[in-house]
Amino acid sequence: MRRRTTGHDDGSDGEASVWNPSRDLQIFDAALAVGCLCDLLLDWGSALALIAFEVLEAKNSNLLLAGVFALLHGVVLYGCTATLVPRAELRSVYRREVMKSQGGHSAMLAHFLGCGALTELIRHRCCLKGRTIEGLADGPRRLRRAARLHGLVLASVQACVQLLSLISLDLETAPALLVSVLSLSLGTSVFHFFLGIFLWLGGID
Repeated sequence: MRRRTTGHDDGSDGEASVWNPSRDLQIFDAALAVGCLCDLLLDWGSALALIAFEVLEAKNSNLLLAGVFALLHGVVLYGCTATLVPRAELRSVYRREVMKSQGGHSAMLAHFLGCGALTELIRHRCCLKGRTIEGLADGPRRLRRAARLHGLVLASVQACVQLLSLISLDLETAPALLVSVLSLSLGTSVFHFFLGIFLWLGGID
């Protein structure tokens, strides 16, 4: 945040803060990208924890199915949906330049793995270095669209699976680590779901 010096009536110098909205939005975008990545890792972790618990304990096949579904949804179903974003950019008349900014198929692979928001942050800062391509949305807008998709498509379904899994678990006999991972994953999923709704309604885009 920039600061400027102002004079007072008594001749002394003072400092007054000047709000820099551009910098604040950059911090917001970086936090958004990192938050989506953390939520994704927790979703994977909770799905794998459910599968491992049920394979070892074999008490509730429904929880095993829930873990498998959560993993398939997070890796395959959401991944295929997320790749539509970079794929749509290639319809531009500047296809070659857009493809170069995507690092070939690297951006599409990263979107498929669920790292769309972080990918767009790195792409905007490192690949495009803040410049824009005609017909292509700017970096912050692409990042927020990826975060919105993360919340509405991934986090919403994962939150339902995690909530139902916690309800089905016998909390007295279930491992404390499993309950903690599911609870933390549920919290971040719900947060990103509502964040996705906020971005979808046009709060920041």
